[in-house]
Amino acid sequence: DRERGVLIGATLVTPRAGEIVGELVLAIKLRTSLKALADVIHPFPAFNRVLGATIEELAAKTAMQHVA
Repeated sequence: DRERGVLIGATLVTPRAGEIVGELVLAIKLRTSLKALADVIHPFPAFNRVLGATIEELAAKTAMQHVA
């Protein structure tokens, strides 16, 4: 939801989706802000770091829309 800056759904296309789906479900259920999700530290090396980078990008785009 761009207005509130929260996830309302997600699609994962990867054989390793099970590694990160729980984090997304929890974020959606708790209506966690994209900014808060972007602050989550993901372990390295781990596949879920991809999720962290994606959330950071979404948070930045949402922040830019609120500035404009």
